[in-house]
Amino acid sequence: MLVGTCCCVMQHPSLFSIGFYYVRRKLRGCGFGLRLWTAMSQRLGDSNASLNCTAKELGLYRNRLGYPFVQPWAILVYVSSALTPEKLPEPSNELRVVPVDRTLLPHVIAYDTSVHCYDRTETVTLTVRDANGLTRAVVQRKSGQDVVCGFGRIGRCTLGGAIVGPIYAEHPDFAGVLLRTLVEGYPLARDRLCIKVLGCNPGGTRLAQTLGFVDCTEVLRCYRKQNVHVRFEEIYVVHDISFCTF
Repeated sequence: MLVGTCCCVMQHPSLFSIGFYYVRRKLRGCGFGLRLWTAMSQRLGDSNASLNCTAKELGLYRNRLGYPFVQPWAILVYVSSALTPEKLPEPSNELRVVPVDRTLLPHVIAYDTSVHCYDRTETVTLTVRDANGLTRAVVQRKSGQDVVCGFGRIGRCTLGGAIVGPIYAEHPDFAGVLLRTLVEGYPLARDRLCIKVLGCNPGGTRLAQTLGFVDCTEVLRCYRKQNVHVRFEEIYVVHDISFCTF
């Protein structure tokens, strides 16, 4: 029987992401959670690490478990089955949404690196090659060439329906074109769709509202050593809050 879980994923040598920390309800208070947390902390060493929690859990992680650096905004988790993708911008001849093939992949990785300020080659490659989802790049015609100015993915959600993540783009309209294409091209999105948006990017919340999302739950982001700064203005939908930084 599985007693509990805790994942600790290295983003780069000095930054880890912690998630999926859970112990079966009937076995809580028996020390299993502490053993998991201790093993995870040993893997971290002196590195920085991020985790997500609800407002109710903040005191535990910030004050007792050593994650005192809290981002001043929340991650907004939206779930809905009543969607209006037709209200989002459409692709055009100058702004196209295309599959990510072997030729385009290095350009997508380079764009992702510019957003995160570190190289995520392995993560992006695995995301693109995942056969259970749909990954697309948005390209803009500049000086006679197609230039990658964003990319995104939609896939199957373990809780049913579909989940979008990430949507990274240089401009809100580029993100909207991507989001529309992904949602309209993935049938499971009609049953149920989940997206996670950074509260510090108003463009992301506007896209969520345009798509038809209304209610959300809020998740806080805590760090062990210091807050992490990336190009938040280009992150419209988070990749994965448990296994990725953003």
